[in-house]
Amino acid sequence: MAETKYGHLLVKAPITMRNWGKGLTLNASKYFPELKYWLRWNLVTQPWLMEKEPHSHDFDQALHVFGANSMDISEFEAEVEVYLGAEGEKHTITTPQVIYIPKGLIHCPVEFKRVDKPIVWLNIAFSADYLKTMQDGEKQGLEDGWRDA
Repeated sequence: MAETKYGHLLVKAPITMRNWGKGLTLNASKYFPELKYWLRWNLVTQPWLMEKEPHSHDFDQALHVFGANSMDISEFEAEVEVYLGAEGEKHTITTPQVIYIPKGLIHCPVEFKRVDKPIVWLNIAFSADYLKTMQDGEKQGLEDGWRDA
């Protein structure tokens, strides 16, 4: 859309089909260098293990989980397990939640144990480079085949 005065401010959303439903992965800084965040939006339609291995990031992260019914996102018929901290403190999510993952906090696994109706998992990472640090210190990026959290 660059042929108009403000067309350069619009980017077609990179929506892709994944094995559990449609999703979006956007590195905002790729299109707009002044924006330093990643956004990953997933429509979760069935139980699955999103991320098995505990890890941390060198940036803050905000995870959001809510119902996929656009007329009532509070409709939440699922159960999600999220583990936080080096000790692996388990949290069972059965209502819409926002989870703040401070820079350096070890987190995961994340497992969708029950999904009776579709839900949305939205991950916002405040960084231009989306890397995770495994517990052994190894750094991995999206191109290394890891998933979301």
